[in-house]
Parts: sequence; structure tokens; C-alpha cells
Amino acid sequence: MNESLKCSECGGNRCTPVGVNTYRCQYCGATFTVKSAGSAYPAPPKPAPPVMPQPVYDPYSQPNPYANPQRVYRSHKDKTTALLLTFFLGGLGVQWFYLGRTGMGVLSVLFFWTWIPAIIAFVQFIILLCMSTDEFDRKYNM
Repeated sequence: MNESLKCSECGGNRCTPVGVNTYRCQYCGATFTVKSAGSAYPAPPKPAPPVMPQPVYDPYSQPNPYANPQRVYRSHKDKTTALLLTFFLGGLGVQWFYLGRTGMGVLSVLFFWTWIPAIIAFVQFIILLCMSTDEFDRKYNM
């Protein structure tokens, strides 16, 4: 150990040789080079290699597809139209054809004389009235 050398980083005096004119500080672990073995002045540091510029991410340059995903609807059925069809023509099952439930529409047409489709249409009118627009879109427009 060379006690006369001082570390260029922390100023510590406990340095061990690791090569020709190269020493490592036992306090901070920094490695430095001196001009000669007996010199107390460290050699000037080598210039750092050039740093390649990194691409800059600009969040406003392109839309982020994960930030606010847009829903894609296959068809666009309107909640108000479904409510009006259910209220005025629900006994005949017209709202079922509009909403894409053809089987229920055919059953309603076949049994309209029993008033059961009209009762079901009244219940469905209340359900559609209480349903949010987003829920209506998820159920009938996907």
C-alpha cells in the first residue's frame, strides 16, 4: 500500500496498486492513474467516449392506443328508438327485431293474442329505461 497517494475522488490515503501507475482507493473503490509511482498528483482523466443521442419519446406526437381505447360497434342501434318501439309496438314484438333478437320477435308475433308479449314488453321497457347508454351499447351494439 502506498500511504502517500491521495484518491482523486474522495481524498482517501489508502490506495493499492492495480497496474503500472494505476491505483484503487480502498475507501471509495475509485481507480485512478498517476504520472509516476511517487507522484501525489493524479493523471488527468481520460475523455469520456462520445454518447450517441437517444431518440426522444414525445407523448404528443402519436396517439397512444392503450391510453383511451375506442369501442368499435358493428351496428348502431339507438336506445331511444328501442324505447319507443317497446312502448308502442311491444305487444307485437317489433323491438326484438330491431334489437337483433329475431327468435324472440317471432315468438312475440305468434303469441301476441295472449297478451304475454305485451307484459314482457312492459317489463323490458322499464329495464331499457333504467339501463345506461354504455350498458345498452355493450349489450346490443357489439
